[in-house]
Amino acid sequence: MANAASGMAVHDECKLKFLELKAKRTYRFIVYKIEEKQKQVIVEKVGEPADSYEDFSASLPADECRYAVYDFDYVTEENCQKSRIIFIAWSPDTSKVRSKMIYASSKDRFKRELDGIQVELQATDPTEMGLDVIGGGHLYTIWFLCVLFIVCGLEFGLLLYCIAFENVICNSWIIGYLILVWI
Repeated sequence: MANAASGMAVHDECKLKFLELKAKRTYRFIVYKIEEKQKQVIVEKVGEPADSYEDFSASLPADECRYAVYDFDYVTEENCQKSRIIFIAWSPDTSKVRSKMIYASSKDRFKRELDGIQVELQATDPTEMGLDVIGGGHLYTIWFLCVLFIVCGLEFGLLLYCIAFENVICNSWIIGYLILVWI
């Protein structure tokens, strides 16, 4: 067991189940719970590969904090099947303040134990972790692109956007454009 910064340990099963989700795709999701009496993070529930996102959402309690990982499958614009592992820190408004504090102080250390997380979400209600948010809905993409343009300028903003979203066609185009502009 690894010790977390808040004094919470991480049970070995947490890491083993995560590796099975990541490497073997044995599970669709894993819900983790902090056992305060034992002072450790444990696996509360695992979802079968056929389980839906709605099954995952329903497994999170309405008034208690949890950590969760979800293996999100999607198809790119180039029609490639991809997957992202999403870490969700579930902290509903109706949960106890003490619980929120414990989960918040343990989150970073616990996340480091799960090597391979690609996206992180903090959610207080189901709308903050809907499929449109996880799938990188168009509004999120436009917002992200605007921030990159403002902070980095047009050329670097486009380049960073393409790299962040692994868009190979876009990368080739923008790199060619940058070479022409700089020459």
